[in-house]
Amino acid sequence: MLLSLALCIVILIFCFLLQVYMGVLSQICIEDVPLMDPDDNSTWGISWYEWVSNSSHWYHYPETAIYPICGNSSGAGSCPEGFTCLEVGN
Repeated sequence: MLLSLALCIVILIFCFLLQVYMGVLSQICIEDVPLMDPDDNSTWGISWYEWVSNSSHWYHYPETAIYPICGNSSGAGSCPEGFTCLEVGN
């Protein structure tokens, strides 16, 4: 019984680490870059990389500093209006 429980825990940890390795758990909601002129898709001189890398543009729950994980697969969390789910990190 105890051996089966230990095996189950090891498998769960392996699956979690595999998800992290594949980048599934590194996607968060990032605020959309504001457009200066929606007709020609120009921005306010903001580099897309700088915008995405700046953590002040990442969505977090208002009462905490926790960044919710999102994804494009079924069952994954979705982003609120004005945010896009993107992979952040290396």
